[in-house]
Amino acid sequence: ASAEALLGKIEPLLAKGDYQRFEFAIMVPDLDTLRSQTIERVERMVALVRSELRAGSGVAADSFTSRVVAEATVFKSTEKSAHDPKMAYELHRRIRANKDTLFLLVVDEAHSWSGEAGKSAYDKFVNGPFDADGPMPMRLAENAITLFVSATPYNLQTGNSQIPVDNEHDMLGDHQDEPGGVSYYGLDKYVERSLQLDSSSPLADGGGYITKDVDFESRVKKIAGDNWSRSAASQPDADFIRTASRGLALIEEYRAAFTRWRVKHDQSAAASPLGADTGACSDLTRRMVDGLLGEQRAMILLRVKYIHGKSRQGRQVYEELCRMQEALGLVDRFAIILAGSGEAAQKHGLKAALLQRHAGLLEALGRTDSEFETVEDLQDIPCIYIVCETGRMGDTFPSSMLYYDLRLRYDHGDAHRASFEQDLE
Repeated sequence: ASAEALLGKIEPLLAKGDYQRFEFAIMVPDLDTLRSQTIERVERMVALVRSELRAGSGVAADSFTSRVVAEATVFKSTEKSAHDPKMAYELHRRIRANKDTLFLLVVDEAHSWSGEAGKSAYDKFVNGPFDADGPMPMRLAENAITLFVSATPYNLQTGNSQIPVDNEHDMLGDHQDEPGGVSYYGLDKYVERSLQLDSSSPLADGGGYITKDVDFESRVKKIAGDNWSRSAASQPDADFIRTASRGLALIEEYRAAFTRWRVKHDQSAAASPLGADTGACSDLTRRMVDGLLGEQRAMILLRVKYIHGKSRQGRQVYEELCRMQEALGLVDRFAIILAGSGEAAQKHGLKAALLQRHAGLLEALGRTDSEFETVEDLQDIPCIYIVCETGRMGDTFPSSMLYYDLRLRYDHGDAHRASFEQDLE
C-alpha cells in the first residue's frame, strides 16, 4: 500500500520523460549493522523483483536486477566516497547525461543528519554540487527523485520547508486499518498505558509502558551525596556528577541483581563471589535480570549517555558488568555487547564481538554458524546490548528485546521530546 501511494505521488514526474532505465542509491548513517540490514533487504527486494518479473518478461527482469549491486547501492555517510566531491559530481553527471534513466536518491534516518552546508555528506548527496558555476542541485533534476525516510518526520518540517505538503506521506496510515496490519505504538500510547498503571504495580504484565525506577533514583542521590560533598572546594560540574552517579548506581543495581540470581539458582553458592555486601536492587532491575537469565532469553537494551569522555560512563559500566559476569561464572549464560563507535561490534561486526568473550554461549545455544550481520539476528541470544547515540539510528531489534533501560540516558538534565521519541521508535 505504501509503495503504491508513493508511486502515485511520483507518477506525474514519470510522465515528463521517456525512461528506459531505473537506478537508485541509499545513504544510511554511520552504523555498520544498519548498512548490513539495508543491504540484506535490497538483496531480498532484487530477488523478489527477479522472481516476479521473470514470470512475465525475463528480459525486463535481467535488465534491472543484473545491474543492482546491493553493496554498491547502500553506503554510509562517513565513507570516504560520500565526502569526496567527485562522488557528488559523478552522480550528478550521470543524472544529466542519462535523461532516459530515472534516479531515486533515498536518505534513510533523514532526521539525524547535521553538518555545515556544503560539507556534510548528506548535503552533497542531496543538494550538491556546490560549484557556483555548476549545474542545479541533484534534487532538482527532472529525472531524479529524492525520498526522505524518517520515524520522526516533524524534525524535518518547518515553515520554510522546500518539500510541498502534498509530497509528505504517512506510511503507517496505509496499514492501520488492515486486518493484522501494522500498528504504530508511539509516544501517546506509551503515555496512555503508563497512566493506566499509576494506581497499580509498575511491573504489571503486558509491557508497552514507561516507568520511573524510584529505588534507583534514591540510590543515585545517596551516591552523589556520599561522593561529592556540596562543601567541597573543587566541585565537579553538575553534568559530571549526574552522569557519574547514575553510572555507579546502575553498576550496583546489576551487581545486586546478578548476585541474587546466582545464589538463588546455585545452592552451593553460600556466599557471593562479589562479596557479602551486595545490597538490594529495585524490582525493575530484578525483573530484567530474571528475563535475561531465564527461559525468556531476553535482550536488555541499555542506553548510555556517553561511552568515553571524562565520566567514561558507558565504558565503565561495560567493564564492570564484564567483571561481575566473570566473577559469577555467567560468561556462557548471556552476552554483553558494547556497540559504541570504535568498539569491536562496530569495527569488526557482531559475530566478532560475540566470539571475543562468548564463544561458549554460542556453542551452548547452537548458534556458532550464525553470521549475526544485523542486530535482529540476535533473536533469542540473551544479552545486554549497550548503545550510545547510535541507539536510535534505525536498527531493527529482535522481538526478544523485552527491556529498554534508559536510566543512564535521561538524568533529569536537558532533554527533548524528539530525542525521547526516537529512542522509542
